[in-house]
This record gives sequence, structure tokens and C-alpha cells, in this order.
Amino acid sequence: MDIYERLDYLMKAKNLTAYRLSKELGYSKPGTFYAILSRKVKPSYDTLTAILTKYDDLNGDWLLRGTGEAFKNSASSALLEATETRREVVISDSQPNTQLLQERIAALEQQLRDREEIIALLKQQILLLKELAQRNAPTQQP
Repeated sequence: MDIYERLDYLMKAKNLTAYRLSKELGYSKPGTFYAILSRKVKPSYDTLTAILTKYDDLNGDWLLRGTGEAFKNSASSALLEATETRREVVISDSQPNTQLLQERIAALEQQLRDREEIIALLKQQILLLKELAQRNAPTQQP
């Protein structure tokens, strides 16, 4: 498992998007994490230390070198494995697990809010790029 896969694993374990992770670490723009996750750039030392500082249950050896368990507390690892294997909501005795459903709804609503914010930022960038393109376009004179 390389550093990119470990970061992806961390995000799944913490139920984070790249946007949400960048916000939790105090970055104003999520572009850094999108570039890292798309393997365009390697995570910097500052980025990795910020992650380890923010998530103190994360095993630094695992994040940096891939050795040991992902989390200092193995309960977090077990929780992730249970979540990954439970892709479908299990209904026992014909009664849905309402707490699980509520948690899933809350996570999806947060993802939706994050994506809406990303869309708004992208729209702003498009407008700025159009404006810049108009300024830099050669003016035709008769």
C-alpha cells in the first residue's frame, strides 16, 4: 500500500472527502489534496505532519512507511473494516437499524454540502478565468 492508498484509506476511515480533509487541516483550498490523491504531487512533510497532528489516533509509522496498524486504537481499524464490509444496510427481524441509517444520512448530507461548496468555488474560478481570457485576448483593430 503506497502513501496515496494510505491517505485514501484514512479518508474512508474518517468518512472524509478531500475537500473536508483540507478544511479540517485549515487549508483554504482543497486543490492540494485533489492533486495529491490524483498522484500529481506527493504529500509534503507539512501536510503529513498536519494530518498526524489532527488525527492523534493515527499511527505515524503506518502513514509514513506503511508498517503496523493504521490506528493506534485497533477499534478504529475494526470499525472501518466493519463499515466496508457492510455496503448494504442489514435489516434484522424486519426492523431497520435506524441509528445506522441516520448516521449514513448525516454523512451523505455532509458530502452533499461539501460538493455544493466545491461547485460554487468552481463556478467562481470559471468566471475569473473567462474574465482573464477576455483581458488577454488580442484586440482586433481594423
